[in-house]
Amino acid sequence: MGNEQDVLDTLVIGSGPAGIGTALALQAVPGLVHGVVERGELGESFLQWPDQVTFLTPSFTGNGFGATDLNSVHPETSPAFSLGVDYPTDTQYARYLRGVAQHFAVPVMTKTEVTAITATPEGVSLETSRGAVVARTVVWAGGEFHNPRQPNMAGGEHADHSSTKAAWTVRSGRVVIIGGYESGLDVAWCANFILIPTVGFAIASVFLAAEPLLFTGVLIYFVAPCTDWFLGFTRLAGGNTTLGAVLLPVNLITQLVLFPVFLALFARTTSVTDPVILVQTMSLWFAAPVAIAVGARTILTRLLSAAAFDRVLRAVSATIPWTIAFVIVQIFAAHIGVILGHALEIF
Repeated sequence: MGNEQDVLDTLVIGSGPAGIGTALALQAVPGLVHGVVERGELGESFLQWPDQVTFLTPSFTGNGFGATDLNSVHPETSPAFSLGVDYPTDTQYARYLRGVAQHFAVPVMTKTEVTAITATPEGVSLETSRGAVVARTVVWAGGEFHNPRQPNMAGGEHADHSSTKAAWTVRSGRVVIIGGYESGLDVAWCANFILIPTVGFAIASVFLAAEPLLFTGVLIYFVAPCTDWFLGFTRLAGGNTTLGAVLLPVNLITQLVLFPVFLALFARTTSVTDPVILVQTMSLWFAAPVAIAVGARTILTRLLSAAAFDRVLRAVSATIPWTIAFVIVQIFAAHIGVILGHALEIF
């Protein structure tokens, strides 16, 4: 790079998935001369992740069936196969990127920071920590949020941005979380009350338009799903049940408010919401369980040591699959008479 007479066709800045993926695409163009520069190590942004963070999108080895791993940067590679995990960590994915770059001989120069970019008749002149280079085109793949903006508010200097490792350390006492931009709660709410009802209405309209009762039944199934079962499956998957619990009252209240709206909009029928039933439902399915849970936790934490309390939680967690199975059996058992009574109609 020290020779300014050498002109690259394309220079890629950044060696994350976008940078390495772009370089692999450029390799497919015969005769095209390109290179990648990275101010840190290959996959540097992942190496800066807090240790507690993993990928949200899972990796699955489906290459043998013609399905590309969602986290791969080349269709013939798979992080799931190379790393042996479904949800890669920061260092694991950086290792995958290094392996891909080495296997496909991607020309990457690490520890090379771009300090200035100037337009020239040949294209673009770049000053780097290792000298100057001229390229006809430049691809910026340095990442959108590599320098997060701190909140501009009084006392903001006392907060830890979620991108820093300090924000993920274990703390004692109360913790206040500010902001929820594009958070999982937003996605979950939109999926529950916008996407799923719309999909349900489309399915019912296509297959059950001539059966009003079945149409309404299927529609109710989609617009009024169980608001809290997902928490058990979240625990089984090792997810954040504390954050998931925040969604329970939001789901329940939104469902109670929107249910008559969905019936009027999709089923073209009206329903009357009885305030007494509304209060009873909130008390039975929200207030009472919360009170029991808070009371049980308060009593147990006072009676047991921290280690003993943790063992109790693990023991209770182990019963979740059996509890869910029991509830499902109980639901069908409670309605077995109705099912048998309409067996001839069904078959």
